[in-house]
Amino acid sequence: MSQHTDSISTRWVSLNLNSPLLYCVQCFRLLRTAAAASAQDRPQLQVTTFHVLTCGHIFCDEHIGSFHRESDGSGACSHCHLTGVQAYAIDMHNPRVPPEIAIYFDDFLVVMQRTMESIKYSYGSLVYLLQHYQQVSNSDVEELRRELQFQKATMARTIPALEKIAFLETFVNFITP
Repeated sequence: MSQHTDSISTRWVSLNLNSPLLYCVQCFRLLRTAAAASAQDRPQLQVTTFHVLTCGHIFCDEHIGSFHRESDGSGACSHCHLTGVQAYAIDMHNPRVPPEIAIYFDDFLVVMQRTMESIKYSYGSLVYLLQHYQQVSNSDVEELRRELQFQKATMARTIPALEKIAFLETFVNFITP
């Protein structure tokens, strides 16, 4: 397994080897156990390297063989059966992976805190937007009320004038043959 050395490698993210989320999905060996073992103990563990796939599943050296590799280097995860995934070896001394994989292993409390901050921001933005529309609506309602009052006043002035015109028209019709 060769790690990619393209431009993304400069943005790779370190994994916390003590995370209980880092284990082989076949045998459930914890990566932290292998990382903590001294070099002389590692042969007893029979694990030298772990591999993380872009789907987020991790395999130890013993079980990475179940990763079905294609000629282009991609493959199918034997756990979730997703195709087109890449495998990256996790270096015990410098456990860095691409950021799109690292998000699977973020600390839960940190993720929840970021989520709450995002929700608070989104909620505040929506409240601000609704207040704006409420003010716009209130000003529109006030404008409509003023227009209605104007129309009522105009009608109030117009009706007596129309009544006078109707009276005059009736009078004119009455006096003329």
